[in-house]
Amino acid sequence: VIDGTNITFEADYLRTGSGVVHDGVNASVVRSSITSVVLDYDHSMIGDIDDGIGAIDAVRASYQGFIGASMACTLLTGPAYTGNCTITLGAATVPRGIDVPFSVTIKDRSGNLLGDHTLVASVGGGGSVSNDTQMTDMYGEAYGFLLTTPTDTSIATIILRVYDNDPRGGIALSKQVTLAR
Repeated sequence: VIDGTNITFEADYLRTGSGVVHDGVNASVVRSSITSVVLDYDHSMIGDIDDGIGAIDAVRASYQGFIGASMACTLLTGPAYTGNCTITLGAATVPRGIDVPFSVTIKDRSGNLLGDHTLVASVGGGGSVSNDTQMTDMYGEAYGFLLTTPTDTSIATIILRVYDNDPRGGIALSKQVTLAR
């Protein structure tokens, strides 16, 4: 490859730049940059526990549209981070004595959605949770939890709790739920 030749880099998920060839003694060198991204979903679901891989990208180098080299690049995710995880309930205040579905979203510190996390939900202060164990999908969401609110009018609030049992989880989430008068 001639010194000064422009090389283009492409990838499916990563942001890539381009580079110019610099002649060496026995080889040519191209320097460029690759920037990671927050993934739109977990591309590496295995159906058991989180493997810590968000995706495997193919980085391709080409000259005038012809692929010259390709390299696999593993995009790793971090462990679950409490500050980016949420418990979603339909309303801030819920009626007494009804079943209320809720979901939980698990993300890492960078905001990557984490699939294959087993979550266990419970409630403190009254009521109960049905379908209390759910697994996150490729969008980091676990749904199917069902909160049954208490009928006791002396209870004003209850606390939903969700624990992430995945080895890359280990976090506890909570949400205060206000009961309608």
